[in-house]
Amino acid sequence: MLTLKIGKMPGKIEEYVFEGPVTVSKALETAGISAENCQIKFAGQTVTLDSTISTDGLLLVVPNIKGA
Repeated sequence: MLTLKIGKMPGKIEEYVFEGPVTVSKALETAGISAENCQIKFAGQTVTLDSTISTDGLLLVVPNIKGA
């Protein structure tokens, strides 16, 4: 079993359980979160929608911040 805490900032974080390894795309789909114009981070590292997650952790979608 794989337990992920998934959220989009700003907002709430919810916990989801998967049978085994899951792609970032599938995890976000399950959580009902869109990553359009955002960065996706897992365990502090930037990941892509095609990345596979096989360990428990925190998956965050963070809006891109525009600089001056």
